[in-house]
Amino acid sequence: MDDSDGIRLERCARVQCQLLFWVCRPCYRGQWYCGPSCKTAARTESKRRARARHQASPEGLLDHRDREQDRRDREAELARVTDHSLSTIS
Repeated sequence: MDDSDGIRLERCARVQCQLLFWVCRPCYRGQWYCGPSCKTAARTESKRRARARHQASPEGLLDHRDREQDRRDREAELARVTDHSLSTIS
């Protein structure tokens, strides 16, 4: 939206907000969000959706399988150590 006085009226692109905000033309850099809190929240939501898409893909399923196997291997290695000898305690 344009204004003849060199000020732009924009609507926050975050669906939960939709706040109208003003930006002077010299400061306008394609702002989509009304402020840092909406920008941060939108980025967090975007990353969450991207992770969910990856997790649902065949490659993501394999990545998850490998991470879980590594975690189980580490836990198994820690479980094997049940007692320390006296020479290592000193």
